[in-house]
Amino acid sequence: MHRAVQGLLIAALLAVILAVVSYTRADPDLWGHIRFGQDTVAAHAIQRVDHYSFVSDVPWINHEWLAEVITYGAYALAGGTGLALLKVLIVAATLLIIVRSWPDALPSRLRLWLVGAVLIGIIPQAEHVRPQLFSLLLFAILLRRLVAPSRHAANDLAEIAIVFALWVNLHGGWIVGGGALAVWVAFAVFRDHARRLFWVCAGLVAVLATCANPYGWRMWQFLWSTVSLGRREISDWQPVYALGTPYVIIWLFIAGVATALLVQRVRQRTIDLASLTLVLLFAFASFRVNRLEAFFAIAAAMLLTPGWRAAVERQRASPPPSRASLVLAGFIGAGLLAGALIVTIQNVACVRIPDEGYPEREAAPAMAAAGLHGRMLTYFDWGEYAIWYLPQLSVSLDGRRETVYSDATVDTQVALYFDPSTRRAALQRWQPEYAWLPTSLPLTAALKADGWTTLFAGQQSTVLSARPAKPLDVPRLADGRRCFPGP
Repeated sequence: MHRAVQGLLIAALLAVILAVVSYTRADPDLWGHIRFGQDTVAAHAIQRVDHYSFVSDVPWINHEWLAEVITYGAYALAGGTGLALLKVLIVAATLLIIVRSWPDALPSRLRLWLVGAVLIGIIPQAEHVRPQLFSLLLFAILLRRLVAPSRHAANDLAEIAIVFALWVNLHGGWIVGGGALAVWVAFAVFRDHARRLFWVCAGLVAVLATCANPYGWRMWQFLWSTVSLGRREISDWQPVYALGTPYVIIWLFIAGVATALLVQRVRQRTIDLASLTLVLLFAFASFRVNRLEAFFAIAAAMLLTPGWRAAVERQRASPPPSRASLVLAGFIGAGLLAGALIVTIQNVACVRIPDEGYPEREAAPAMAAAGLHGRMLTYFDWGEYAIWYLPQLSVSLDGRRETVYSDATVDTQVALYFDPSTRRAALQRWQPEYAWLPTSLPLTAALKADGWTTLFAGQQSTVLSARPAKPLDVPRLADGRRCFPGP
């Protein structure tokens, strides 16, 4: 009976983890990712010319095309449930790789703490279905190969090549993996004399593999010119201290776990400089850029555990659990298991669209029903939502940022949102017929003052027309939970 109850409690714990991981919210770019993936599948080719925006002014470098195709495939197969299940599979695979990298000597209680630390670190990134998830998975695969190379160098080189060839087509996070590999190779060349040639070849293979993309070497040029810390309008790219206390607490928790692991490794004299350097680099980088916090958690859990030696523990005789305590534990485990499975089923049935931060559900159907077409000034976070629902309207800005817009174009529009004093020159140049903006945005009030006609007015968003027009007929839609794709 004791073993049965223990197994039930383990199953309940795994179910709770699954319930947490399965909770999924729609990211502002999700509509675009699926639309662009659908376009790629339909055309059997990468779209190199943008036709969704009327101000795009650079060639479209879609560095996430493969992730978009996969995401579209999941959506085409099972709708929002397919998207949630795709996310769960990627996160589960990442956790499995991390757990399997741990040495047998790692205590069971510490394993639970580490699983919790990794989950806490990656959940902020894993709340959404987006290409970043693939970076977490491939980063874990890369680290496992670095800390535990096999006896067959050719197989290791092939695995590294495959990882980077996939990564460069899935998400720009491959540059993080490339930096980690470069640091590891730099140390390995000096400490691992027997495999020095292998590590040099590993670095060269990774570099060559990143050229296996539709743009070749131009991908390096693109990332070199676009990756920076100055993305003030994207919360993921802000320092943790600028995002509020919860984000600081998460970082401090991961740092605390990493410190505890490091202290134990130092005591056992099994720490190596490459692992220590990488963990410290990710600690600093994730403090400066919140998006890297998940990489910090994975790096700490995988780089500070190899070489762990079993600690000598005093065996204390403990009385066997009573029948009453086993029955109580069984009831608790069964309740947790059932509740977690119910929550998981509810989670995978709906990729949630938060009411806050998104336009009213009636706005897009009203514009579609009215047959609005032409150029529409759009808010940054709503661009790809508009691309999905209003293909007859061309947007001014969306989440693709530097892949289709120059820095000058992005900066001009972001500044225009909050300081509309320069609006007349910008509007004269772009000639938009409509605007769909947050109601509270300064630009919205300025356009109204200029005489733009209000077609739709809500607490979240306002639709304006540059020419006189009658208000939109607003449909009556059922209230309740909003699930992707909405409206």
